[in-house]
Amino acid sequence: WEGRVDLGYAKGNLYGESNAAAIRDKTTHSQRLRAAFTIARRIVSFEGSRLQIEAGPTFDYWDTETLSERGSVGGRVGLSLLMPLGGMILENNVGFGISGNPFSENDIPAGARMRTFTTFSVGAGLRLPL
Repeated sequence: WEGRVDLGYAKGNLYGESNAAAIRDKTTHSQRLRAAFTIARRIVSFEGSRLQIEAGPTFDYWDTETLSERGSVGGRVGLSLLMPLGGMILENNVGFGISGNPFSENDIPAGARMRTFTTFSVGAGLRLPL
Protein backbone atom coordinates (compact mmCIF):
# COMPACT_ATOMS: atom_id res chain seq x y z
CA TRP A 1 0.00 0.00 0.00
CA GLU A 2 1.05 3.58 -0.61
CA GLY A 3 -0.51 6.84 0.54
CA ARG A 4 0.50 10.23 -0.76
CA VAL A 5 -0.55 13.81 -1.33
CA ASP A 6 -0.46 14.96 -4.96
CA LEU A 7 -0.32 18.62 -5.97
CA GLY A 8 -0.91 19.80 -9.52
CA TYR A 9 -1.22 22.84 -11.74
CA ALA A 10 -2.87 23.16 -15.15
CA LYS A 11 -3.51 26.11 -17.43
CA GLY A 12 -5.78 26.28 -20.45
CA ASN A 13 -8.53 27.98 -22.44
CA LEU A 14 -12.31 27.75 -22.33
CA TYR A 15 -14.28 25.43 -24.57
CA GLY A 16 -18.05 25.02 -24.92
CA GLU A 17 -20.32 23.16 -27.28
CA SER A 18 -23.98 22.63 -28.11
CA ASN A 19 -25.78 20.48 -30.64
CA ALA A 20 -25.27 23.22 -33.23
CA ALA A 21 -21.87 24.79 -32.46
CA ALA A 22 -18.58 24.47 -30.61
CA ILE A 23 -16.66 27.49 -29.30
CA ARG A 24 -13.06 27.63 -28.15
CA ASP A 25 -12.18 30.91 -26.43
CA LYS A 26 -8.43 31.48 -26.80
CA THR A 27 -8.54 34.92 -25.16
CA THR A 28 -9.76 33.89 -21.68
CA HIS A 29 -7.29 31.84 -19.68
CA SER A 30 -8.10 29.47 -16.87
CA GLN A 31 -5.84 27.86 -14.31
CA ARG A 32 -6.45 24.99 -11.93
CA LEU A 33 -4.65 24.14 -8.70
CA ARG A 34 -5.29 20.58 -7.50
CA ALA A 35 -4.70 18.84 -4.19
CA ALA A 36 -5.42 15.12 -4.01
CA PHE A 37 -4.97 12.38 -1.44
CA THR A 38 -4.12 9.15 -3.22
CA ILE A 39 -4.14 5.57 -1.98
CA ALA A 40 -2.28 3.10 -4.22
CA ARG A 41 -2.20 -0.71 -4.11
CA ARG A 42 0.27 -2.89 -5.97
CA ILE A 43 -1.41 -5.24 -8.45
CA VAL A 44 1.67 -7.07 -9.71
CA SER A 45 5.48 -6.89 -9.40
CA PHE A 46 8.06 -8.06 -11.92
CA GLU A 47 11.86 -7.60 -12.15
CA GLY A 48 11.88 -4.70 -9.67
CA SER A 49 8.98 -2.91 -11.38
CA ARG A 50 5.41 -2.73 -10.15
CA LEU A 51 1.97 -1.96 -11.55
CA GLN A 52 -0.42 -0.34 -9.12
CA ILE A 53 -3.99 0.92 -9.03
CA GLU A 54 -4.64 4.35 -7.50
CA ALA A 55 -7.73 6.18 -6.26
CA GLY A 56 -8.64 9.11 -4.08
CA PRO A 57 -10.49 12.37 -3.57
CA THR A 58 -9.47 15.64 -5.23
CA PHE A 59 -10.01 19.32 -4.51
CA ASP A 60 -9.61 21.78 -7.38
CA TYR A 61 -9.36 25.55 -7.10
CA TRP A 62 -10.22 27.28 -10.38
CA ASP A 63 -9.27 30.83 -11.30
CA THR A 64 -10.69 32.00 -14.63
CA GLU A 65 -10.13 35.51 -15.97
CA THR A 66 -13.28 37.66 -15.88
CA LEU A 67 -15.29 34.74 -14.43
CA SER A 68 -15.47 33.26 -10.97
CA GLU A 69 -12.87 31.78 -8.69
CA ARG A 70 -14.32 28.53 -7.45
CA GLY A 71 -13.49 25.27 -5.75
CA SER A 72 -14.80 21.84 -6.69
CA VAL A 73 -14.55 18.40 -5.11
CA GLY A 74 -14.12 15.20 -7.08
CA GLY A 75 -12.22 11.94 -7.34
CA ARG A 76 -9.77 10.14 -9.57
CA VAL A 77 -8.68 6.59 -10.39
CA GLY A 78 -5.69 5.42 -12.35
CA LEU A 79 -2.88 2.98 -13.03
CA SER A 80 0.84 3.56 -12.51
CA LEU A 81 3.82 1.57 -13.71
CA LEU A 82 6.91 2.21 -11.58
CA MET A 83 10.30 1.03 -12.86
CA PRO A 84 13.75 1.41 -11.26
CA LEU A 85 16.07 3.72 -13.18
CA GLY A 86 19.49 4.15 -11.60
CA GLY A 87 18.88 5.50 -8.08
CA MET A 88 15.48 6.86 -9.09
CA ILE A 89 12.09 5.44 -10.08
CA LEU A 90 10.49 6.12 -13.46
CA GLU A 91 6.72 6.49 -13.06
CA ASN A 92 4.31 6.24 -16.00
CA ASN A 93 0.63 6.76 -15.27
CA VAL A 94 -2.81 7.08 -16.77
CA GLY A 95 -5.84 8.37 -14.90
CA PHE A 96 -9.48 9.41 -15.09
CA GLY A 97 -11.08 12.05 -12.89
CA ILE A 98 -14.54 13.45 -12.27
CA SER A 99 -15.54 16.56 -10.32
CA GLY A 100 -18.11 19.28 -10.01
CA ASN A 101 -18.27 21.95 -12.68
CA PRO A 102 -15.77 24.77 -12.07
CA PHE A 103 -18.29 27.47 -13.06
CA SER A 104 -21.31 28.95 -11.33
CA GLU A 105 -24.69 29.47 -13.00
CA ASN A 106 -23.82 33.19 -13.35
CA ASP A 107 -20.76 32.35 -15.48
CA ILE A 108 -22.62 30.72 -18.35
CA PRO A 109 -25.13 32.17 -20.84
CA ALA A 110 -28.87 31.83 -20.21
CA GLY A 111 -30.21 28.55 -21.54
CA ALA A 112 -26.86 26.78 -21.33
CA ARG A 113 -26.46 23.78 -19.06
CA MET A 114 -23.46 22.78 -17.02
CA ARG A 115 -22.01 19.28 -17.14
CA THR A 116 -19.87 17.31 -14.74
CA PHE A 117 -16.20 18.00 -15.37
CA THR A 118 -14.13 14.97 -16.45
CA THR A 119 -10.41 14.66 -17.04
CA PHE A 120 -8.21 12.06 -18.67
CA SER A 121 -4.50 12.27 -17.96
CA VAL A 122 -1.34 10.56 -19.09
CA GLY A 123 1.98 11.33 -17.46
CA ALA A 124 5.54 10.36 -16.72
CA GLY A 125 7.88 11.46 -13.99
CA LEU A 126 10.92 10.63 -11.90
CA ARG A 127 10.76 9.81 -8.20
CA LEU A 128 13.77 10.25 -5.98
CA PRO A 129 13.49 7.93 -2.96
CA LEU A 130 14.45 9.58 0.32
